[in-house]
Amino acid sequence: MMVNPVAFHSRINPRAKLALIIPVCLLADPVIALDRIVEITNGAAIPLQQTVIEIRLSDIESFAGGDFRLDYDPTLLSIDDIQPASSTSSFLMAYDFPETGMLAVSLASVEGLATSGEAAILQIALSPLSSATVGTVTPIVFHLARWYDENSVRYRLLADNALFSVGDTPPHEELLAVEVGSDSGFPRGFVRVPLSISMGAGIGEVSGEIHFDPATLKSRGFVPTLELVGWSTSIQPRVESLAFSLRGDREFLGIDRVDLGWFDFEVSAISSIGTAIPVDLQDTEARSLEGCPFLSEFENGQVFIGDPPSAVESWFLLDP
Repeated sequence: MMVNPVAFHSRINPRAKLALIIPVCLLADPVIALDRIVEITNGAAIPLQQTVIEIRLSDIESFAGGDFRLDYDPTLLSIDDIQPASSTSSFLMAYDFPETGMLAVSLASVEGLATSGEAAILQIALSPLSSATVGTVTPIVFHLARWYDENSVRYRLLADNALFSVGDTPPHEELLAVEVGSDSGFPRGFVRVPLSISMGAGIGEVSGEIHFDPATLKSRGFVPTLELVGWSTSIQPRVESLAFSLRGDREFLGIDRVDLGWFDFEVSAISSIGTAIPVDLQDTEARSLEGCPFLSEFENGQVFIGDPPSAVESWFLLDP
């Protein structure tokens, strides 16, 4: 495997522009291999106190190089130093800040690592600014993550993002979730099943499939929320499912839940009162606009079938 000597002179001058780097990935047409997980560890520190977080791989065997780009809030955090971890101490490294609030790091080695198992590959020293308010929790998210072995085989990485807390208390973080909710209706009625993500930070695209029983539910489309203004929405009906793809012109910010929209269904006349119809997600993925997929789980919903309202109840429901 060839390594451009100009590219990695930045180990001596770490602020050298990454534009000079010819990454390992460009030396051959990459082949996508099995998923592995890249993680940023959580952190906590009081203002002006330096601490270290790590970028870790779920399995470092054959790792010979990678490119990583992180987004963080520069009004809260200062990146003070970046160093290879012990497992990558022999690697050449370059890093830069191509945009405000973005850190880009590349690692490269002629040979892949022989050791297997989870390990840190990078250590990042950072500190909250003096103006950062204690109690603030801010995300640090992957915008790009890819790595290669010595034969330029590209390994698809699922990125697990981090939370950083200003103060002494470490942040509580749960795995990112793509969720469909539940609704209740009655035969010949209509229901709305919500779609949401548990934390929006770094997400610019969500796709997947929603599966249901076509004998009891008939799709009537998808209604986006105002959060998706400027996003493209693609819905492809199938016999027992809908394939959906939502892509934005920007990535969401912050750690709050984001409601994406509703799947509308008509309830069949043959639906049995008292039953719950499963509405399941499959092959669902949330990604950055660079296509970096995030490690996530998904939560399914249900449609509960009840008695239709009486004529009097209908009059009260419809009367303005």
